[in-house]
Amino acid sequence: MKISLKIWLVISILLVLVSLYGVFNTRVSLTYEVYEPLAMGKVTDSLKEKEENYKAILFWLWILIGYISINVIYITILLRRMKKAK
Repeated sequence: MKISLKIWLVISILLVLVSLYGVFNTRVSLTYEVYEPLAMGKVTDSLKEKEENYKAILFWLWILIGYISINVIYITILLRRMKKAK
């Protein structure tokens, strides 16, 4: 069981890193693809649609990061308790 928890911990950490990359990538896209043209006065329906999509993606990525972070903390605590029990 200890090995499977360690594998799950590594997978969770990798998922957090991939999610963080997604957050930063989406923030950059939001800045340069939506906010910059809006600042220049080029307002279109597609830009507003893109903005809403990016904001939704950011919201769900942050939820995913929070969930996985709690998962990592829980697994770390479990592994430490198992180590102390020996």
